[in-house]
Amino acid sequence: RIVDVGVSGAPDNYEQPRPSLDFLYAQGFGGWKVKFKAKNLLDPDIELSQGPEATRYTEGIGREYSIAVEYKF
Repeated sequence: RIVDVGVSGAPDNYEQPRPSLDFLYAQGFGGWKVKFKAKNLLDPDIELSQGPEATRYTEGIGREYSIAVEYKF
């Protein structure tokens, strides 16, 4: 995706694609349901490029974890 638009003849600055890995586990018993979710497990660095060369690398955006408990009656 385009991060910065180039000006004065300079090429646009692009964020390069990166791999993503998410995990979801859900278990139900009786009226209860428990869910565990983990997002962006690989957390790769973000590479930006302007023209044919990489301009800079930044740190990843971080991982995200959540647990949910549901009850239906």
